[in-house]
Amino acid sequence: MAFNIHSLASYMKPDLNQDLLYGAKAIAEVLGCKPRAVYHLAERGRMPIWNEPGIGLVARKSSLIDFFEKREQQTLVLNKK
Repeated sequence: MAFNIHSLASYMKPDLNQDLLYGAKAIAEVLGCKPRAVYHLAERGRMPIWNEPGIGLVARKSSLIDFFEKREQQTLVLNKK
């Protein structure tokens, strides 16, 4: 059986329809905060949330997870010092 790197890559990527979050309410539900906090975070550019013209606030679940994993690692490194 031949190994197909392209099929593996498509398997590993999250389905875009399931990965995208549309609107502050949907993003807030994933983050566990209020929609107003999502607007605040987006305005400050503190998280991977952007304003898509004609759609509103948008984020990827996978990007939010990556963001928190990196922050967690940074915190662990700082706490070891």
